[in-house]
Amino acid sequence: MISTAAAEIGTIVDERRHIIYEYDRKDAFASFLPGIAGPDGTPSWCFYTNRGQGVASFGHSDKHHPILEFLPADQAYQQTARLGFRTFLRDSYGCYREPFGNRDAGCQKATRMMMIGLSGLSLVEEDDSFRFEVGYATLPGEKYPALIRYLRITNISDLTSQADIIDGLPRLTPYGIGDGILKSMSTTAAAWIETDLRYPEVPGFRVRASIGDTVEVKPVNGCHFMVAVAEHRGVSRVLHPIVDPASIFGSDLSFSIPNTFRNIGLDGVVSQKPSLFSRFPSGFAPVDTVLEPGEYIDLYSMYGYASSPEVILDLKDQWSSGTWFREKITQYEHHVAETVCPFVMSTAWPNLDAYTLQTALDNTLRGGKPIVWGRGTKSRVFHLYSRKHGDMERDYNDFALPAQRYSAGLGNYRDMNQNRRIDVVVNPNVGTADIHLFVDLIQMDGYNPLIVKSGGFQLKEQMELSGLSNVFTPGDLLDAGYSRNDISIVLEASDYQPDADFGEGYWTDHWTYNLDLIDQYLRIYPDRERDLFFGETTYRWRRCGVLVRPLKERFKLVDGAVVPKEHLILNDRSGGFLSHRSSLLEKLAVLAVIKCATLGPSECGLEMEAGRPGWYDALNGLPGLFGSSLSDGVELLRLLHLLLGVMAGDTEQSICLPVPVWDLMNKLTLSWQKEDPHRRWMERWDARDEYRSKVAGYDVVMNSRPMIFVAEFLRAQELRLAAGLDSAAIENNGILPTYYRHDPTGWDLLETGFAVPSGFTRHVLPLFLEGAVKHMKISITTESKLRIHERVEQSPLFDRTLGMYVLNAPLEHQPQTIGRAKAFPEGWLENGSVWLHMEYKYLLELLRSGDGSLFWNTAKRCLVPFLDAVRYGRSPYENSSFIASSRYPVEASRGRGFIGRLSGATAEYLTMWSEFLLGEQPFFLMDGELNFQPKPVLPGDMFRDDGTLKFRLFGDTEIVYRNPKRRDLLSDSRRYLQSIITTKDGVDKTWGTWLSSVPATNLRNGVFDRLVVNFE
Repeated sequence: MISTAAAEIGTIVDERRHIIYEYDRKDAFASFLPGIAGPDGTPSWCFYTNRGQGVASFGHSDKHHPILEFLPADQAYQQTARLGFRTFLRDSYGCYREPFGNRDAGCQKATRMMMIGLSGLSLVEEDDSFRFEVGYATLPGEKYPALIRYLRITNISDLTSQADIIDGLPRLTPYGIGDGILKSMSTTAAAWIETDLRYPEVPGFRVRASIGDTVEVKPVNGCHFMVAVAEHRGVSRVLHPIVDPASIFGSDLSFSIPNTFRNIGLDGVVSQKPSLFSRFPSGFAPVDTVLEPGEYIDLYSMYGYASSPEVILDLKDQWSSGTWFREKITQYEHHVAETVCPFVMSTAWPNLDAYTLQTALDNTLRGGKPIVWGRGTKSRVFHLYSRKHGDMERDYNDFALPAQRYSAGLGNYRDMNQNRRIDVVVNPNVGTADIHLFVDLIQMDGYNPLIVKSGGFQLKEQMELSGLSNVFTPGDLLDAGYSRNDISIVLEASDYQPDADFGEGYWTDHWTYNLDLIDQYLRIYPDRERDLFFGETTYRWRRCGVLVRPLKERFKLVDGAVVPKEHLILNDRSGGFLSHRSSLLEKLAVLAVIKCATLGPSECGLEMEAGRPGWYDALNGLPGLFGSSLSDGVELLRLLHLLLGVMAGDTEQSICLPVPVWDLMNKLTLSWQKEDPHRRWMERWDARDEYRSKVAGYDVVMNSRPMIFVAEFLRAQELRLAAGLDSAAIENNGILPTYYRHDPTGWDLLETGFAVPSGFTRHVLPLFLEGAVKHMKISITTESKLRIHERVEQSPLFDRTLGMYVLNAPLEHQPQTIGRAKAFPEGWLENGSVWLHMEYKYLLELLRSGDGSLFWNTAKRCLVPFLDAVRYGRSPYENSSFIASSRYPVEASRGRGFIGRLSGATAEYLTMWSEFLLGEQPFFLMDGELNFQPKPVLPGDMFRDDGTLKFRLFGDTEIVYRNPKRRDLLSDSRRYLQSIITTKDGVDKTWGTWLSSVPATNLRNGVFDRLVVNFE
């Protein structure tokens, strides 16, 4: 085991680490540090791989602010051992070694291991004389971002050894040089570099002025810096970093071998005058020491960003002690552990326990950790730590970790929405905040912006707040000099203001994730259903800045060929909100109407009219083929079920909708009187084009009418859609298709010169697992769900070799024009691989089928912690986006996970986690009163030897299940005997088979310290 300073302290979470022996000889993989710096800290990003000393790149803010250049994964695998952190040691006998280096350069006999945990990674190498231990941490609790590196060198020989040591980076990036410049003109950019040695113990690195070839040349005030401290025999000393790589490597600026150091030692290196011009600097810490047998030296280094050299002057004195660095490493581990505390679980399956924590951490990193100030209507919610899922394997994404305290990055609408699904389940005080955010961003045209930013707060009453902009974040308050205690006071007097950008288009499925948010809210608050839908008339309408192009302006006849124009009219990306506010019911009713108007030619799937498919955007060509998503047709049916259930009994109540919506409903009703399906399709297009022209970014007139008019319209739509989906499944051998494409049979030329299709031929795409998932969602009985499951296992969707479920059946007979999925080899990426988040959606539906035994038998084949770690190729506690299936031509890669961690699989697993621990509806109404009764779905061998299983509820209350005989709790036949509540003051009270109104409410409010549930 590694005995690093961090590990010596321990944390509030029992962190189980995955160990990879001889890690550099295994297939390469990519991962990252969580980048958590605590609420009062400023985050940095750091990516690593199992090569060299791990870290491949790091920096702050985004990939355009690197300290060690951001590299795509394939390049990182090649270059990390050379351009990443390096350690050189020359002992008293003149023997040179580079731990973690090229094994062909004298490291053949060394043993190595990598340990991966929640907080990141640590490494160990051991040879005949020395043991080297390395660890990394994000600097917590400070105004500036930085990466801390820890190195311990122990003399494990029987002889006293004098050692010259150099440790650090052969090349780092000065502030002011971004990713684009590094990739395209780094040689030229070197002329701008300035290495500041006014404080030689803390050198600064930046460019002298902005590099861009523009009229305005701007000064560059910020700088990157390095500091290093050695601690030996309890004494710390600040080191003077080596900033000229030629001082160490001589003329070998490929950085292969440190010739100067190897030949003349440390004294010879430090005696050279550094060259500081037209060269990227190095960042090495030099130290010499004498180590007795069993003795060690600790070397701490930090690489970060300061807003000016003067900041370094103010801070450098606190960086002079090893104690300071150890305390920061401990704080970092504490913040990471605190983030996952609500998900702590103790079972007889430690791998599943550890996997749950890692999954919770990664879910938080993509969706954010909700921080709640106040309660009830005065509560304010802000999400920390969120980031777009960009990493070395997702090199196409521009992630962002804003360099400020209370940092929150941007993300995609669908991703954030999906990952925040669990918020209210672990922290009921979040309330409706997530629903508000994502429903607020829905526009009257039924679409939403792609990029969701952190947003901020705006004062709703007069207060004197100096140093703040109109919209501010909690971090802005701290930067302006306000205390943490002031935050709650200020936010209570403020309203949250969402912020979003149009991004890259409109996807068909984004709106559907709001249904899951609502389901999870009602799972915890079934007693607040009416308030949710009717009580708050504060939901906003995002302005329609980017418009869907009308059908009759979409296709031109040019030289006898039909030429399509772009699906969208990009005339205004300003966003903002309309003045009118609505209830949730009203917003969802408008959404349902416009989606009913968007049914494709086959009338059971939503048309990809805006140019983007759903989440499976590797079918990027399908919108151009008049593609329809039947999965989103199912979600529309779910929305109709929800609305009709809420409206039942209240149909005489008024509902206030935009006048164009009432008109759209009338036109859609008339369109269904046409017998010709193509005529109906054309009329739906005409109706929604007219509707969208009336709501295109403008405030509209609202009109109230009895709800019965809306209910009758939705009921008719529900019946038609349900029948259409049933027929589609029957025609497809009992599994619902996921996608249709429609080829025009001809074109009608309009007087305007545009053309419209005169008819279609429908084509059913091969099976996709998503269709089966959605089919199970609307299947009512256990028997019907299990029939679908049996058909899936008999279909190409089941990979019998892996025992897992692949994304789709073979696409070989599909045209290349359906999208890039067709270009991928089978079994890889979005073509026949095990796409984990969709397979997990499938597992979730199996859990909800009512057959607990089937679920767990399947889960033990499919959930990552049960996979063979060697075959999986990375930590079995971390998810991947996909696993190469047995259809992939490269046999050695089959069963390996790729594109790790920040995946939708985290949200699906945590939903499963909550439901197999508590049941699908733990809070329920009986005679109008709230009650609580968990109905876990747990196999007996999941209970520990003492018959207990423990987890936390709402982050506050410890739940203990006692099952002394370790019987399976897999169905309603389980026997719930009694509950014992322990209050915060230590008083026990026994209850029967469920908690009635008052204790159930208190449990939800976090009043109890412990709840023990006894099963027979």
